[in-house]
Amino acid sequence: MAEKARPELSWSNPGGTHPGFHRAYLCNCVFFAALTGESPVGNPYCAVIRGEAEVNKEDAAFLQEAAWQAWQEVNQAYPKNRPLLAR
Repeated sequence: MAEKARPELSWSNPGGTHPGFHRAYLCNCVFFAALTGESPVGNPYCAVIRGEAEVNKEDAAFLQEAAWQAWQEVNQAYPKNRPLLAR
């Protein structure tokens, strides 16, 4: 969903063999939600990778919202899911 909504973001590296920095940031936001059960929305961390690539505040907010929406959809489909750190 996020990739279709914002195709201009870096979803893969130039060769297409590894995730781009926006996809990596999105994945980390999903991991945060899965581990804690808390929303990543509003987290002030914006990634800077090797001083070359950046996830700016606007992109971070979009990706945080997308991650939280995805996590909520998983929880609706599988209501017995609990955050991993709460087990």
